[in-house]
Amino acid sequence: MIRIVSMAAAFAAFVVTSAAAAPLEAYGKLPTIEDIEISPSGHAIAAVVSDGKNRVVSVQDLASGKILMKVGAGDVKVRGVEWAGDKHILVVATATAAPLGIAGGRREWMVAYSYDLTSQKPQRVLRGVEQTLDTLFDAPVVRTFRGEPTVFVQGVRFFSGQSRLTLFRYDLDTGKSVLVDEVGEDVRDWVVGPDGKAVAHEVYDSRSGRWALKIRNGGGWREVRTAVAPLERPYLSGLGRTPQTVLFAEYDDDGRSVWREVDLATGAIGEPIPRIDSQGSVRDPVDGRLIGRAALVGDKLVYDFFDEADARAWRSVQAAFPDSLVSLASWSADRKKIVVIADSPRRGPGLCARGHRHQEGHLAGRGLQRPQPRGHRAEEADPLQGGRRPGTHRLPDHAGRPRGEGAPARRDAARRPGEP
Repeated sequence: MIRIVSMAAAFAAFVVTSAAAAPLEAYGKLPTIEDIEISPSGHAIAAVVSDGKNRVVSVQDLASGKILMKVGAGDVKVRGVEWAGDKHILVVATATAAPLGIAGGRREWMVAYSYDLTSQKPQRVLRGVEQTLDTLFDAPVVRTFRGEPTVFVQGVRFFSGQSRLTLFRYDLDTGKSVLVDEVGEDVRDWVVGPDGKAVAHEVYDSRSGRWALKIRNGGGWREVRTAVAPLERPYLSGLGRTPQTVLFAEYDDDGRSVWREVDLATGAIGEPIPRIDSQGSVRDPVDGRLIGRAALVGDKLVYDFFDEADARAWRSVQAAFPDSLVSLASWSADRKKIVVIADSPRRGPGLCARGHRHQEGHLAGRGLQRPQPRGHRAEEADPLQGGRRPGTHRLPDHAGRPRGEGAPARRDAARRPGEP
């Protein structure tokens, strides 16, 4: 079993301080809400609050205002929170370290902790999995598997000094991780369907520049799209507008990304989805389907939803804040309770929860700093260079900076404009 002693030390403060979190007011500085997410049922919110140095993860009941959980993270870089059902939250953090036995020097590593709101005890995702790093190479994805909320993560397993990106299923109750799929050393990303099964993955050979998209074909995989792209290679984004499709992006002659969908049943590739310049994806909070896009047009953030009910709901939100730049932060599973960031030129930024019957409650008002951009797909790091020292493991070429840097990459809410 691979032990990452230095990584455990890097995140030790995250667990040790969880029992006694000091209020951020004690630090003498106005707090910043760095990330916020409403629970699937809409009964509570989870937020990451910071004074610029120290962070607290807090869960609050919306009806009573009661604090259900508070975790002091100290100066650990908490990148985001995500609900896994109504009883668990996932806290994603990163740290820069150079673990023993891993080639490539110092880099940023992503980990995730699962918190049971009843026991309030943390469990580290991928902890104790044999021959596997207990770090993540993409943000967690929550799906419904056998009727229960289940977490899917991508991690690295080692074989005789070689490494492979592997998809795992993490059980929230037992804390155990089960290998779901592992197909080769050049795999770069996976897409998990609404039922918790891997439906697509992409491979990229950094030596030849060959990229390929593969979809599930019975018990195997079928290659449906290829390209040779040493620089701006295509990439897999997630599910398409239906659970039966996946979305990928490729670049046209002008260097602009073009979105296309692949039918999982036939392998047919659809026509390009009409684009908005610098568009980012908006996804269903339950199954991850593409339900809209967002783009910054001039100084205005524009949302384009494919379903009229979603578009109508968003218009009502914008009407409530006519003088503000409004952006989507999170919404409930039924998409009837929405948390938005409303940045007013007169009153400054604030957060608001809005229900489908137009009742609204302010979660945070004046005096708060604007939250960080969330859920974007960060640019991937360059392939590792140099040889492998004796007694060390080399990571896959893509295993650099987590793509979820700044916030969980597959938030399934809104990604920053310009990234799908």
